[in-house]
Amino acid sequence: MDEQTEVLRSAAPNGGSPTDVRDVPDPLVGRRLEGRYEIVAPLARGGMATVYRALDTRLDREVAVKIMHAAFAHDPDFVRRFEREAKAVARISHPNVVAVHDTGLDDASDAPIVFLVMELVRGRTLRDLLEERGRLTPAQALHILEPVLSALVAAHDAGLVHRDVKPENVLLADSGTVKVADFGLARAVEASSLTANGGLLLGTMAYLAPEQVTHGDADGRTDIYAAGIVLYEMLTGKVPYTASTPMAVAYQHVHETVPAPSALDPSIPPVVDALVRRSTAGAPAERFPTAAEFLVATRQATRGLPAAGSRHSTLALPASEQLTQAVPVGGSTGTVGGAAIPPRPSATPASPRPPAAPVGRSRRRWRPRRWVVVLVLLTLISAGVGAAAWWYGSGRYENVPRLSGQTVTAATASLSSHNLKVVPGTPEYSDNVASGLVASTSPGSGKRLVRGSTVVIHPSLGVQMVAVPAVDGTTLDQARKALQDAGFGVGEVKHEYSTTGGAGTVIGSDPAQGQSIKHGSEVALTVSDGPAPVNLPDLTGMPQAQATSTLTALGLTASPVTQDFSTTVPTGSVISQNPTPGTVHVGDKVTLVISKGPPTVAVPDIRGKSAGDANAALAAFGLKPEQAFNGGGVVVYQNPLPGKSVPVGSTVRYFTD
Repeated sequence: MDEQTEVLRSAAPNGGSPTDVRDVPDPLVGRRLEGRYEIVAPLARGGMATVYRALDTRLDREVAVKIMHAAFAHDPDFVRRFEREAKAVARISHPNVVAVHDTGLDDASDAPIVFLVMELVRGRTLRDLLEERGRLTPAQALHILEPVLSALVAAHDAGLVHRDVKPENVLLADSGTVKVADFGLARAVEASSLTANGGLLLGTMAYLAPEQVTHGDADGRTDIYAAGIVLYEMLTGKVPYTASTPMAVAYQHVHETVPAPSALDPSIPPVVDALVRRSTAGAPAERFPTAAEFLVATRQATRGLPAAGSRHSTLALPASEQLTQAVPVGGSTGTVGGAAIPPRPSATPASPRPPAAPVGRSRRRWRPRRWVVVLVLLTLISAGVGAAAWWYGSGRYENVPRLSGQTVTAATASLSSHNLKVVPGTPEYSDNVASGLVASTSPGSGKRLVRGSTVVIHPSLGVQMVAVPAVDGTTLDQARKALQDAGFGVGEVKHEYSTTGGAGTVIGSDPAQGQSIKHGSEVALTVSDGPAPVNLPDLTGMPQAQATSTLTALGLTASPVTQDFSTTVPTGSVISQNPTPGTVHVGDKVTLVISKGPPTVAVPDIRGKSAGDANAALAAFGLKPEQAFNGGGVVVYQNPLPGKSVPVGSTVRYFTD
């Protein structure tokens, strides 16, 4: 196919087709990412990424490289989640899931590049087909839906939810294979701060389940809802809800019921209506509980449709599109990829061979001959040998059916119908299968067994809930190890001043220790930076009550408080403090010395003494003498009287005769 006609129809955020960038110069063309992936040509650009055709120089093969827009490369949350989701998708090996080869971060220049390496597909997307044909017949729609659901079953069994099922992510290869692309990309984009308000994902609002809109919840049943909307669109040529704004569409998803497709096309059979109505039920509990059950119901509905040529399958497709009418159950094993390239023009189908002319009746009467008997015997012997060969080659074998998500009773009946015995096994936890249903079997689904072999059924215990371990008081490294040993990831780590833990120790977690949460969840930690610093003011001369109040307001305590005499500081005020004014920390103790005022002494008896002797006696006790009037005799009276306690420095008046 001419390279100038190659167009990628990648997932676009507005629910439509991306920009065709074949004729737009691109500076990345010719660049080699991580020394391996040489960019050959741009294919298309969407709201989140640009897709290129590239050459894997190490393995010498063409691949599709999806390069996220530059803003994402600077978001560490997105890069971390993007790598984790890509690794998870790469573990899925299924013919209807686009294979992810590699992921990387090329930082050889000032502008780092986050990229995803996938298979390259030659074909088109379901969006292309719907834009060209408008709508499909029920038979065509269900034949496309079956491999889509097969892909979802494989992903859900591996613990992955797509979150963004839509026609742009359904690839139709000219080899006859249907594949689902971009597993995990929606979850990675949601981790980015660029989409904190739903910016990029609002465009796919036409396919979001009500619980995604109201609570942001996503599990296997949200993919089932989106697949039901895609089925509705294939049948009618339009999505059930349209409005001028994405939020108006979201309101309809939450508050309205998806109408039956037959309301627009009465020729659509009731069994197909029932598939759409159940898969798009507003309450998750009312939908198909698993994609596997949706797939089984789809196959049953397909068998009940009118034969080809009836009014239900009259939409003719070109030869390159016949995959939509003949996709085998579970999908083809042809090689397709994460980028869809329009198919090469197909050759004109050969004219049908005219029917052979009827053979006339022989006029001769048939008579048995001996050679006829021999021929019959040889035929019977050959049939017997063939039957024996069939029995020992494949006839005595059965394949273990897919039972995940079924009730134990239904699974037991299914195994019995396959001539296999059932043994109850140990219950196990499952993130995708409700408690009491079948989580897995041993051997697993698809395993070839001799009839009469035993299959162990493991019931689901539901999602494993684990208590958050106690990490308060440990170091950050110790807390990380404790959380990882318990099966949790470490989320945001923030630092706070604290008086309850020394600097560098963990003082809290979110969720709190002891709370039971889903295994594998992230737990945020708070680490102490020690007590907060504060400035201690000068408290000397301040009344005790005021000084204590000042310390309390600063997060400090006055302890211990002692008292001492002071001739300079008033009684009840601060004489001194320890520490002295300066920087201290919340919770520190400050020692205060409070004044008891000056010391006291007993007034001496100076009566009968001369003025000179009286003055000397009072001075010896730290008292101030004051003679009432100058006389030449001895002291006859004093005030205060002898023996009274007075503060040092007090004045004693006396009289002489």
